[in-house]
Amino acid sequence: MNSVLAAYVAAAIGVPVIFFLLRKCFPSLTVHELPSRSLDDLKKEFFKWDLFYFACFISLAGATGYIWWVVFSKIEPLNAARFREATICVSAAGYVWSFPAMVAGMGSGGFLADQLFKIILKNRYSEYTFYQSAKYKINVAKLGIPAYIVTVAATLIMVLMISNWYTLFSADHVTVKRLFAVSEDKLMYSDVSHIITAPSFIAPNGKVVSRREYVIRFATGKSWTTNLAPTDLTLGQKLHIAQFVSRMSGVPITEVKMLEKDEVY
Repeated sequence: MNSVLAAYVAAAIGVPVIFFLLRKCFPSLTVHELPSRSLDDLKKEFFKWDLFYFACFISLAGATGYIWWVVFSKIEPLNAARFREATICVSAAGYVWSFPAMVAGMGSGGFLADQLFKIILKNRYSEYTFYQSAKYKINVAKLGIPAYIVTVAATLIMVLMISNWYTLFSADHVTVKRLFAVSEDKLMYSDVSHIITAPSFIAPNGKVVSRREYVIRFATGKSWTTNLAPTDLTLGQKLHIAQFVSRMSGVPITEVKMLEKDEVY
């Protein structure tokens, strides 16, 4: 689940950066563009509406995000059919699809919340957007369409990348397509030098994680680890893969006390 932690770190860094860029690209309305009513008057009227909008956005983003996750999760069985020649196919599944689903959910939730508020506020909706622009220092009216375009593009890119993230164990070789790689790596069983496992490993922060992982090393200097598989493998699945590679390569599985962080990451 190290990818989840990475996502939280990326969000903590990325959100302030995104707001900074949005304020630069879509600066707030000038004094002359604001409505005749003062900002204080708008705040009195729309402060609670803004809180309600946020609650609607969160609720709708969560609901539609879950629906998108269900839709994207259907890609995993399609990958299994796509690589049916492989004896074992390890492709993206489960929580991995929550990342594009989260982005798609935010776009869907924002769109639905906007439509809902247009219906509720009617003629007052334009004043509400003025209030939002002044509050967040972003021209909300001009942000809409570009934001949706970026959201759709980001979702499609993430879906394409994740759907092409896999490891295939075939009769004579292992095919590894990593998340950010352009091409596949073909690793021969004849090049397997070690298959090691341990009940725990050292994480990048130096802490010991009590979880069994397997590392397959190749004479070419490359390696593959169950810890970086595109899905959360069960202990049985990890053992099955290690035993299959051991049988195909003739290299036994070696138990060690602990795996170092540079072995599992």
